[in-house]
Amino acid sequence: MSTGHSFLQAHGVPELLAPAGGPEPFNAALAAGADAIYCGLGNDFNARRGARNFTDETFRAACRSAHLAGARVYVTMNVAVSTDELPRVLELARRAWVLGADALIIQDWGLLAEVRRTWPQIETHVSTQANVHDARGVAWCPDLA
Repeated sequence: MSTGHSFLQAHGVPELLAPAGGPEPFNAALAAGADAIYCGLGNDFNARRGARNFTDETFRAACRSAHLAGARVYVTMNVAVSTDELPRVLELARRAWVLGADALIIQDWGLLAEVRRTWPQIETHVSTQANVHDARGVAWCPDLA
């Protein structure tokens, strides 16, 4: 579920979304024709902690390359966030947006609500880790994401 741009609505075909654990896999996904690539920015607040992930500099360059190729970049924030961590993860969301992310993939419902309240222009997607299990949950997501 997402807000803003919908690849399916805009193009009438599903979006080919590829994971990337760092710059090399990112470039491979881009070269293979991915419509969008998801990745972690830094080593906090994503389920890809074992991956190389991206620094601010490598992420900015990856976004630039993707956008030149007509692809989108999503940043995963697909972990549960404690109240004490909220300021840091919100700063990460802001940085990701400023550096060129097209959307955020978010697991934590409180974080999702705070990002939507603070920056309604940022496109958000509900992570598969958000535990949506049935049609009622799916129907509820567009109002929140």
